[in-house]
Amino acid sequence: MLEHYERVLPGSADRILRMAEQQSAHRQELEARKLRSDIRNESLGQILAFTLALVGLLGGLFLAYEGKSLAGLTTFITTLVSLLGLFIFGRKTQEKERAERLDKLLKALPHKEPTDDRRNSPV
Repeated sequence: MLEHYERVLPGSADRILRMAEQQSAHRQELEARKLRSDIRNESLGQILAFTLALVGLLGGLFLAYEGKSLAGLTTFITTLVSLLGLFIFGRKTQEKERAERLDKLLKALPHKEPTDDRRNSPV
């Protein structure tokens, strides 16, 4: 097909290939930027979440120390439950994303008829 372009306009095959290579490099650069940005945002989110959790836990302990035991205990437990809930939610979300990626990958593979490997097994 490129031969036809080259016959009609000499040098066009090289231009087409160069354009495809430039587009590919551009797309890869955008993907790399997006990945770096996601990593930075995730790290910043973790730092801020840790800071907020620490403030909540220390605030609860401080309130309990100052004689406001009900408010301190409530603050402390609320912070712990929130952290636990976020941890569990994050784990379930990760598992779901992994399962979806695996499913997409398996669907993208060429379909082969299942074979009964037990017949070929030496055991």
